[in-house]
Amino acid sequence: MKQYGCIGKKLTHSFSKEIHAKLADYEYELIELSEDEIAPFFEKKAFAAINVTIPYKKAVIPYLDELTDQAKRIGSVNTIIHRSDGT
Repeated sequence: MKQYGCIGKKLTHSFSKEIHAKLADYEYELIELSEDEIAPFFEKKAFAAINVTIPYKKAVIPYLDELTDQAKRIGSVNTIIHRSDGT
């Protein structure tokens, strides 16, 4: 099953799961990660697309294969898409 969600350190304030439940037909999870869990999360690649919130918007960049010009310019990311077909 493809996983969609939001990663961050503390997500108890987030309404993203409720919003996505009303707008979409997929499961959207809040995924709280410690700094030590970031690398294993990206090594697994067990997600289709995720949002990234503070404090990890910059920390995730080394795990990405490519960045948009805008993400390069501002030095942070908000959304990550995992394309398993290599595109």
